[in-house]
Amino acid sequence: MPSFLATLMALGLGILIPLFSSIVPIQKALSKNLAESINTRVSKTKGAKVSISSKGENNVVPYLLFGLISTLAGTAIFYLLPLAVLNFNIALIL
Repeated sequence: MPSFLATLMALGLGILIPLFSSIVPIQKALSKNLAESINTRVSKTKGAKVSISSKGENNVVPYLLFGLISTLAGTAIFYLLPLAVLNFNIALIL
């Protein structure tokens, strides 16, 4: 059974953390008028479009190599690693 001090600390943290974390959203909601605060259809964030282009040739080989290596690594992690653990085959992990 937890001590009295531990119970008080748990109750204090359980009440204070949600209380403090709700202050900023409440202040933001109260700074706007009611229609803006409850409107969920309009996004509150602004979007940004970033385009990166180079003046040279578009070389797709590095992208294909990275995709192939990532696919092989993902297959090894999500298929071969659990298979090796279930079969107790340490050589398959290495």
